[in-house]
Amino acid sequence: MTNSTTTPPQSFGVLLFPGFALLDACGPLELLNGLSSVVPMTVSLIAVESLEPVATMVPIETLSDEFRKRVETQQPLAVQRLCPTHTLDTCPPLDVLLIPGGFGVPNAASDERVLKFVTESKAQAIITVCNGTGILAATGLLDGKKATTNKWWFKEVTSGRPQVNWVQKARWVHEGRYWTSSGISAGMDVVAAYIRETFGEQIGELIPDILEYTPELNPDNDPFVDSWKKYLPQTE
Repeated sequence: MTNSTTTPPQSFGVLLFPGFALLDACGPLELLNGLSSVVPMTVSLIAVESLEPVATMVPIETLSDEFRKRVETQQPLAVQRLCPTHTLDTCPPLDVLLIPGGFGVPNAASDERVLKFVTESKAQAIITVCNGTGILAATGLLDGKKATTNKWWFKEVTSGRPQVNWVQKARWVHEGRYWTSSGISAGMDVVAAYIRETFGEQIGELIPDILEYTPELNPDNDPFVDSWKKYLPQTE
């Protein structure tokens, strides 16, 4: 639970960028919605530059050649949009910043505006979901620290910042103020873990029960660490 000398977090923010993964953002958001029923808090949805709805699809033509072919063949054709409440420039001070993953991460991780925003964040905790860890890693803040990410994009994310102590088998990793998680649904587990540690076991059990959701309690239990291998092209 939060140290008695630390002010409990009240201001939460979720970064949105074109091509964010819907569950990466909305799974944690549902937990935060539940949390807001028992503790005073606010949640901001933060877009890069405007209050226009942010799409879960990244325009293929905006990607570098390195990522374009893979995203073109894997990105879902169904598109959803979330309406931001703030931009990077208008975002209020945050106690907790959550960074989702998605096919738009390569662009976000090379956007100097995004990197500056994350680097300068004074949040008590920064939580990443899926390959969103790549955005945090690109700032250098994770150098020398343990972290994990989506296993389907593990090579791409980890090769971009070898200074990080990458943990391949982990549902989530917590070091200092940084909480990093594995792919997509692991975002709910890492936020549930953060809630338990920060607000105590009673609230930590209540919120998942409200959602009728059973979180993974063991950060080392990663049942999907090798699942991607089943879908590799078969060779003779």
